[in-house]
Amino acid sequence: PQGVADAADWVFVTVPDDAIPGVVNNVRWRPGQLVLHCSGAGERDLLDAARQAGADTASFHPLFLFAGLPDDAERL
Repeated sequence: PQGVADAADWVFVTVPDDAIPGVVNNVRWRPGQLVLHCSGAGERDLLDAARQAGADTASFHPLFLFAGLPDDAERL
């Protein structure tokens, strides 16, 4: 994981939800880097260790966009 983080400006953390904190807490992040998780159940605070190191953080839930609910287009 550290080699990926060192080489990338954007890092998607795509491990099982309960493994996200362990991965994020064991990598050295840097300012200007973007760290994203893809958990549909977890909040952005799972990436707090990266944020505290100066990285930008976000969550990206691609399946949410394709749920097929009547108001999906409105929420986009």
